[in-house]
Amino acid sequence: MQGTRELHRKQLLRNRFNYYDSKWKSVSYDTNSASSAMRLRINSFKSAEHPELNSQLSFSVVPALDQYIVMWPDESGTYVVPVFAKGGEVTNIDLRPLFTSDDYRQQLIYIGGYEYLQELGDLSLLYIDEFEYRENARNTVKIIFGNENPYYKPNEYFQVGKIPESTTGKYLLKVYDITNVNKIDGSINLTDSIKLETFKAIGTNITGALFASGVNLKTLQLPATTTSLRLDKASNLTKFIYNKNNLKEVLADGTEVDAEGIYIENVIKDNHTGIDTVDIRGGNLNLYSYDFLNKITEAIKNMIDEDGTGTLQINMEEVHWSPLTQLGEGAVYDNTKASSYKYATNNYSYSNYDWKDEDTWNSDLLNGRVYKYE
Repeated sequence: MQGTRELHRKQLLRNRFNYYDSKWKSVSYDTNSASSAMRLRINSFKSAEHPELNSQLSFSVVPALDQYIVMWPDESGTYVVPVFAKGGEVTNIDLRPLFTSDDYRQQLIYIGGYEYLQELGDLSLLYIDEFEYRENARNTVKIIFGNENPYYKPNEYFQVGKIPESTTGKYLLKVYDITNVNKIDGSINLTDSIKLETFKAIGTNITGALFASGVNLKTLQLPATTTSLRLDKASNLTKFIYNKNNLKEVLADGTEVDAEGIYIENVIKDNHTGIDTVDIRGGNLNLYSYDFLNKITEAIKNMIDEDGTGTLQINMEEVHWSPLTQLGEGAVYDNTKASSYKYATNNYSYSNYDWKDEDTWNSDLLNGRVYKYE
């Protein structure tokens, strides 16, 4: 019944050898073989007006396994930072000992064993260029190049390189943030990343992004240069956000988090829009998709009336514009929202749901009779 357990043994050996490779700096941790490492170039930046944007010299690394983190500053491997790190936990790596002063201008950094790293932390204040997340960095969970500070200007340094293609093979990726990195343009392909929960690109020049069918997206922030919105079965996106002041939410403990929903910067400005393609298939945007489409259509009509420009390609499949959502098996009755529950009668009408008992409720759910008014 157990089989040969061959794959289990292979995984055990691979993980064990990775630990020893990292400890003794061999294979992909070999400091004398830069070609097997991830390479990035960081830049010095200081601002008297905004010191919070001064360049930093540290990484917040999260490895997938217990191992040593190996970083070195040049191809000779003369200075190595080997730090033991627990899998799944943050380990802060301070790079200041690599430099004789804070005014280091520019420096190459090599990172060994990147295929076993989940996160490198917030990279925005390293002012990176010449950097790519390689395809076989399969354990990557977060990629953060962006910074929400409106005074953040990485463009003097940031060379796009292969950043836009850096999501290839990232099947575990949950967060991709390129906020305010405006040298990034075109379309971003994230079709490998079905687990993606957060995509933030305000302040870039991308025209859109391609997501996996059934993607787990909860927060989607797109720039004013967006021309297309394409979503396929993105069920966790349930609303549009039109006010930039509503992009953050404060939890009960005071923690500020990204609000869930879709935000497209200046999607309607002066009754104009840059959107020319709306392709929504399935999902739970429901009436929000109708409201969005109505706003876009009115803007397109205005543009046509003004100067004859403006086109809009629309494709919507299995998108429900009814304010009533059918509840399925397992839905829990909330007495505080009793008035929102509706019962589907035999003559295609709805009446207020009359609660009797849990057995009747479950039976009505199974029979597809219970709806909720949103």
